[in-house]
Amino acid sequence: MIALNSVITCPNCGHQETEIMPDDACQYFYDCKNCSKVLKPEPGD
Repeated sequence: MIALNSVITCPNCGHQETEIMPDDACQYFYDCKNCSKVLKPEPGD
């Protein structure tokens, strides 16, 4: 079984949120629920 729960930590404000990742799509961007910064992958990720 694949674990779909992930804890995302915002590098801007340090806010942590547990999210259920989709198993049928890729998620490249994430909006921090605390500071609204858009998180995106580093070049090469």
